[in-house]
Amino acid sequence: MAYYVVDHQGNKYGPADIDTLNQWIADGRLVPHMMLEDERSGGQIVASSVAGLNFGMAAPPPPASNYPRAGFQNPPSYSNPMSGSSDSNRDAIIGIACAVGSPVLLFTFGIGGLILAGMALRFGARANSAGNKLGLVPMVLGVVMIGLWAVVKAHLFR
Repeated sequence: MAYYVVDHQGNKYGPADIDTLNQWIADGRLVPHMMLEDERSGGQIVASSVAGLNFGMAAPPPPASNYPRAGFQNPPSYSNPMSGSSDSNRDAIIGIACAVGSPVLLFTFGIGGLILAGMALRFGARANSAGNKLGLVPMVLGVVMIGLWAVVKAHLFR
């Protein structure tokens, strides 16, 4: 018997037999609360209810977004859709570092300070758009540094 896997975003993968599904469980690609669709009948069942699948421990409750839609072939590793990604954390940290380094370059190599302030804005905006509230810090600092750069340049050309 073969099944399609329907992930938390509604993407559909497969079909895959029980052995392949167990490998996907071991890889972290299939979790107990995901839906499986029978290849032949099209009927859907929660993965933890399928005989022969080895999840080990008790299944956590399913997320609210676990409903079927259309999709592709090989499921990605599962991650909680409610948590911030490590990429957004990295972007926020890089943005803060750029904002902190901006004043140093502002007074030693003027245009470099402006470039770093712009990078702080860019990385902060990326982190913020990914739902990371820490992304606001480099955005605010970047705007302050751009303003400081403008004040310094205006003062130098008086």
